[in-house]
Amino acid sequence: MMTFVTFYALFADDFRILALPKEADTTMDVLTCLAMTLYIIELVFGILAVENYFCSFYFWVDLISLLSMIPDITFIMEPV
Repeated sequence: MMTFVTFYALFADDFRILALPKEADTTMDVLTCLAMTLYIIELVFGILAVENYFCSFYFWVDLISLLSMIPDITFIMEPV
């Protein structure tokens, strides 16, 4: 499932800009927030389950990739 979410995170915003009408932005924002929620859950489980994960290289990579999805949310970035 997380593989699908990863492909969504990588390509969905580009697909939205390229092929979808403006009316689809709200739906895509909801899906992006759902993907971010799943990544947060995965990050928390990684902290709890993997020894020395917190503040490791992979923790920071996961956190930065999660934060990089924020500009994909239109209701956050349009006012900016």
